Amino acid sequence: MFVLPFVMMMFVELGMSFLSVFDGVWSLPGTPNYRDLLQAAKSQMGVPRLDEEFIGQLTMWYSVLFMTDVLLKVYALQVSMRYFYMLKAERTTAVNVDTGNTVTVKLPSYADALKMKAEDTPPTYQEP
Repeated sequence: MFVLPFVMMMFVELGMSFLSVFDGVWSLPGTPNYRDLLQAAKSQMGVPRLDEEFIGQLTMWYSVLFMTDVLLKVYALQVSMRYFYMLKAERTTAVNVDTGNTVTVKLPSYADALKMKAEDTPPTYQEP
């Protein structure tokens, strides 16, 4: 019951992550984008402009961490989908399982049923 909304949220979050690759405006709230990372690095170092080597290293680390984040989201989505289908299969088998409260009646064979008269009563119920 609660897995399906979580799976839908994971789809939306993964879609927003892929959209943030193309434009920083689409990033999720609370998730730092590349521009925020550069601003934080400039303010941390106290310089107005960063050198090219540092920007290259920062870009590499940001790309690696971003792709790791996306892969973790895909893995979480895959696990939650597997869990959803497992719960769905378990629920359908629980409906089909014999609960043990059924009544069994020994019915006559086809030949015996043909020999019975129409006004005969059906066989009585006997506990097995």
